[in-house]
Amino acid sequence: LLPKTSYGETELITKHIYHEIEKASLNDIIISVSIGWDTKSSPDQSMMEVYAKAEECMYRKKLTESQSMRSKTIQVIMKTLNETNKRERIHS
Repeated sequence: LLPKTSYGETELITKHIYHEIEKASLNDIIISVSIGWDTKSSPDQSMMEVYAKAEECMYRKKLTESQSMRSKTIQVIMKTLNETNKRERIHS
């Protein structure tokens, strides 16, 4: 929850979070995060509605980013194999 924060401000905050996570490294472990958000645009709008839209946004991002995550994981596995096994390096 980000009280009194506009949609645009929230978008900037999430971009910053993604950027910082991308820079982080844990011994070649890839960190994956999906963030969803929405803003309460009127007093009549319920928090459950806002939460549901934010959750839907998060799951959409998760779906679109899953293929990229798989590719990155395969690259890390191949890199590790090539570094640790000379025979694999020759055949890859």
